[in-house]
Amino acid sequence: MFDWFAGNRIFGVRVIRGNVFLLLLNNRRLKTIPANMNVFKKLRVLDIGRNKLTSIPTSIGDCKQLSQLFLGNNQLHHIPDSIASLYRLENLEMQRNYIEELPDLSALQRLKRLLINRNNLNRLPEGMAELQQLEELRLDDNELTTADLPMLAELKILNLSNNLIQSIPSGLVEQDQLRVLDLSNNRLTEFPDELTELPHLEHLILNNNQINHLDYEVLGEFPSLERLSIKSNPLPTAHMEKLVAFARLISRQIHLDWSVNQL
Repeated sequence: MFDWFAGNRIFGVRVIRGNVFLLLLNNRRLKTIPANMNVFKKLRVLDIGRNKLTSIPTSIGDCKQLSQLFLGNNQLHHIPDSIASLYRLENLEMQRNYIEELPDLSALQRLKRLLINRNNLNRLPEGMAELQQLEELRLDDNELTTADLPMLAELKILNLSNNLIQSIPSGLVEQDQLRVLDLSNNRLTEFPDELTELPHLEHLILNNNQINHLDYEVLGEFPSLERLSIKSNPLPTAHMEKLVAFARLISRQIHLDWSVNQL
């Protein structure tokens, strides 16, 4: 184990009775890490984000006690299948890489937070239906044309912004616990009326789409909506002013953010 440390500039490490529980190698300009990750049988937290890594050793699957894994801000194109062995993971961050495809994630059933934004994904990973503890999912800044999610019982935050989505993905209205939904910077042409079926949705973000009409009555049908962001859509100013007035009249006021529309 100490031979492993000898070749690395350790930023943070926690060792108890000879076992490493926390290993921080983030922001160290690392291009590689040693292949023998299996020496860390008790490792709970591993942060190797903000480096220049192009690959992750398959032996990472031997770190079966990991609950927090940070791989973001590297140069990764591929994630090894062995990551599916990390069944204790609760937080997995892989943002800002070049990942085009992910392995099956069905074994990661304790996962609560999954960040895979700013990659090159054009479809969702397999096994999403098994992630029933997931609370936050970030898929923004990818190449998704759709994102047909299964029902995720605990999902509260979903970011699908900056993709190529033209219509509301199937399964989205089944996310009963969803509080925040970001669909900005996509290719939506119609206001998604079906989202009124989401009982706990509080903030809906639709900025920078091609939505050109929004019925007044729809706002009153959202059971819990507090804020609607709909900037930079081709909605006439006069139309939006009437919507704002209507939003103030309903019993539960909704804040409309629309200041930079096109007409």
